[in-house]
Amino acid sequence: MISSRPSQDLSAAECFRRATTARDAGNFAAAEASLRQALRLDQANAKYNASLANILMRADRLAEAQPLWDAAIRLCDASGPERVKLAAYQNNLGVCLQKQNKLQEAAQSYRRAAQGAQDKPAYAQNLEDCLRALQLGAPAKAHALDVAGPAHAANADGQASSWYKRGQEAMPAVGVSEVAAYAQALRFFGIAAAKQPEQARFSYKIANIYHLRLKQPAQAHPYYQAAVRAEPHNPQWRNGLGGCLEDLGRAAEALPHYDAAQQAEPNNAAYRDNFSRCRNKQQAIADFVSPNIPHAAAAPAFAAPPQQAPSGLGEAELRRLLAAYPDHPEHNFALAQCLVGLGRFAEALPHFAR
Repeated sequence: MISSRPSQDLSAAECFRRATTARDAGNFAAAEASLRQALRLDQANAKYNASLANILMRADRLAEAQPLWDAAIRLCDASGPERVKLAAYQNNLGVCLQKQNKLQEAAQSYRRAAQGAQDKPAYAQNLEDCLRALQLGAPAKAHALDVAGPAHAANADGQASSWYKRGQEAMPAVGVSEVAAYAQALRFFGIAAAKQPEQARFSYKIANIYHLRLKQPAQAHPYYQAAVRAEPHNPQWRNGLGGCLEDLGRAAEALPHYDAAQQAEPNNAAYRDNFSRCRNKQQAIADFVSPNIPHAAAAPAFAAPPQQAPSGLGEAELRRLLAAYPDHPEHNFALAQCLVGLGRFAEALPHFAR
């Protein structure tokens, strides 16, 4: 058995050798103790600092690892054969900083790594991912907010459940609504979902953050769908998808999901209330969009070129025509009819009004 308390009379090199043996055996506590002893004997050794930082990173002790990466970088000779190691240390510091949501500093470290080792595409990819995460005003473009995570997410070390747990630990307090605050948690949940797409709760967690925390139902929608595809009979997933669709103005599509949820759990008052509210809303819309609405042909003549929408014209073409002439009565009426046919009554109303 490897002792976790190296003798004081060992050399730094021997302590490092013991640390390596302990690490390879999976005894990380002993490895950490030996590395700390090596550093007490030789603080100016970049390799010892980096090795201890790696051990601490495995345990998510990021605040402790960061100054060790800084020291390893400072002690590394940028002009000699250690140039490759220097780039690796800078990349690892970037990872450490990004995990702490220090995205600006992480990007700077990734950039130095990518410049120092242009034959390492992974470093450039990390820089690109970090820069995109900094532009979270467009969250769909940021890998941290993608259910699949980066392209290599499924190959990330560790079990899906471990990544999910890390996501839970990275969640900000209830009430926080800034997208950047959720970047790290969403990245971890995304890796979990990529590793086990059949686990509906991973996709549902991402959808729930988008929908209820960040108030972005459009971003939540595909993740709710993924959860329902994986477990179509789960009432929580169906109710969540129903709420998302309703918030998107697609109450007709929401209703069957609410119905499935309240039938699966008839004693759940929230599910019953959601179904009743959505059904009543649908009825009110149907009453409004009645056969008694005058046909657009009876509307006053329009001053624009007399171009009528041909029968069966699609939604995309109608929207293109309306982009040029927003108040054209016949085009508005045709688009409203098209949307009603798709069950998107809430979207149809303003076009009927025009």
